[in-house]
Amino acid sequence: MKVGYGNYGMPKTPYPTVVQQVKEIGFDGLEICVKPEWPTSPQRLTKMDRTQFSSMLNDIDLDIIAFMGTPGKLTETDPAQHSANLDGLRRVLELSADMGVERAVVIKTDDGKIGDWDQLRSRTAENLFEWVQICYEAGAVLALEPHVGQMLYNPNRSLWMLKEVNHPALRLNFDFSHFEAIGESLQESIDKLIQYTDATHLKDVVGRYPNSRFALPGETAFDYADFALRMYRAGYNGYLTSEVSMLVSKSPNYDALISAEFCYKTISIALTNAGIPRG
Repeated sequence: MKVGYGNYGMPKTPYPTVVQQVKEIGFDGLEICVKPEWPTSPQRLTKMDRTQFSSMLNDIDLDIIAFMGTPGKLTETDPAQHSANLDGLRRVLELSADMGVERAVVIKTDDGKIGDWDQLRSRTAENLFEWVQICYEAGAVLALEPHVGQMLYNPNRSLWMLKEVNHPALRLNFDFSHFEAIGESLQESIDKLIQYTDATHLKDVVGRYPNSRFALPGETAFDYADFALRMYRAGYNGYLTSEVSMLVSKSPNYDALISAEFCYKTISIALTNAGIPRG
């Protein structure tokens, strides 16, 4: 397994500094945030930036894990806005191509609400198929991320959507914190979803939804060595990527570098304790 970090947790840090800090801390790869307000969005990265960004990563052997934060709702009901959303996805895939990524992973949540399920699940499946097909044609995959409080909030609904769309380029981003927030079993969640999993997000959760909040991995008693070992035994040998919730990064005393160092220490020690080799 490898240890990754997303610059979602570094919302104001320029990409040269992100690359330097993430590598110096010890991470093996970087998940790139493409939200419009981030320094690494397609709107902000020129052709020269993309070449330099890619060269910096290659020079220090730092992988690009995935792209996350693509704007647009999978539950969109307006045809014009849906078309605009697909154009936004294409811009992310153009960025990945410019940076030399052979098989990009695009992480995407569904953005609906829990109560939208009966009304919007079929429309979401239709929209999602179009998103996934565009990824497929670009040699990429879309990793759907279930999210607490949203339409795909539990393993069963997520599994329904994966099977309904039934596309080889549709995969899953496994973030157990969203399931933990509603009291789901870790092992049962893995058993249901591991065969679809291409990526992970790791963070802690405090309390139960709707009164839950996210925290940095390692701030609670959650056993990441046990988590890694369960995933490894189930057949997952990819990245364990720490994600810093926006609610954490917006706190007054937030320090992006210190938080990244804390995340790395938590997950690297967990892999050592689990006896799982890096790489």
